[in-house]
Amino acid sequence: MSVFQRIKKDTQKNIFLIFLLGFVVILVVLVQKNTRNIPHESLIADTFVDSDKDGLLDFEEINGCEAYKKEGSLQCSTITFPPTDPMNTDTDSDGFWDSGEVRGCDIYQREDGVYDCGSLTYPATDPTQSDTDGDGALDYSEIMGCVTWKDARGWTQCDPEKTFTPTDPNDSADAPFVDIRN
Repeated sequence: MSVFQRIKKDTQKNIFLIFLLGFVVILVVLVQKNTRNIPHESLIADTFVDSDKDGLLDFEEINGCEAYKKEGSLQCSTITFPPTDPMNTDTDSDGFWDSGEVRGCDIYQREDGVYDCGSLTYPATDPTQSDTDGDGALDYSEIMGCVTWKDARGWTQCDPEKTFTPTDPNDSADAPFVDIRN
């Protein structure tokens, strides 16, 4: 085989490899473009799964709506809220689970596994904003009536020595203080 034949053969092989690499790059770009807004690759929008176990189905968190079952699949109701992270019980890290902020109550799991409202009720707040009314006080602080801090686990706690009359987390005019944030 002559030098020219070898160069021609190597060139053809290299052109094929470049073409194949280009095809793979285009495929990866298309896949990323079509899945960019899906928060977790294993989630399916029409599912009855609650990945973070906060009382909101993944479908509800991804679509920002309370869901109802119709003909075997989930549909959005007229109750809407900002979409939340289906892999995080407290998207805005303010101390209240997303489902509690949407429903305006503390959430607990009953013995039958269903999540339900507890005895604490409050105005529904934005589950994607730790300070719904933008007054400098966390929603948790305003609802619980205390200055808050984060414990070693990252959970929001009330300072028992720094309490006040609870305020409306949706009304910026009634904030009595500015939170001490960690």
